[in-house]
Amino acid sequence: MKKIFLLLFYCTFIFCRENPFESLSLPNIDTKITDQKDNSIFEAFDFKLPSTARILKEVKVVYQNIDGSIEEKVFKVDKNIDWHYPLSLSQKDASISKDSDFISVNKMIFFTKENKLFITTNRKMQRNFILPEPFRIIIDFDKKDGDKDTINKINQKYFSTINFIQHQNYYRAVITLDGHYKYEILKTDDGYQISLY
Repeated sequence: MKKIFLLLFYCTFIFCRENPFESLSLPNIDTKITDQKDNSIFEAFDFKLPSTARILKEVKVVYQNIDGSIEEKVFKVDKNIDWHYPLSLSQKDASISKDSDFISVNKMIFFTKENKLFITTNRKMQRNFILPEPFRIIIDFDKKDGDKDTINKINQKYFSTINFIQHQNYYRAVITLDGHYKYEILKTDDGYQISLY
């Protein structure tokens, strides 16, 4: 009996932990799973169906919204397919880059490049905010003599038009976007930079 007690005591001593509430993971190993996001633009995805497939009934797309919520959309197809050939899901013209546009109004230069709008000006920005339907970024600048109302079409991806409206105490730029985006405005050496996400 004494030997059994000593054996149990010895096993307990070897296998017990100094702090029973401490994690079982090793101290130098990070057990967290890092969520690595790929920020590249989706262009195409090819896939093949099994040899038994004859009719493509529908395509379901699951996507993440700007607010992080997940939704899905189902597209009805109901067409015959040949399983020998892969199917392709592509984002049309995603890899095609368009020429940038310059707009010059009242000594303010607006230059687009991909998802960015560069504003060259020495005016001070008073405020900025966004309005929905259609999505517009509103920027109020200090007003100067000679400011006038104008409408300028950009017709680029991300940016559609820029309207300039003079008010009593400020000069407003209304930048109409082609969809829903988050935006960030940074001060640069020669003005401002707007980035869309």
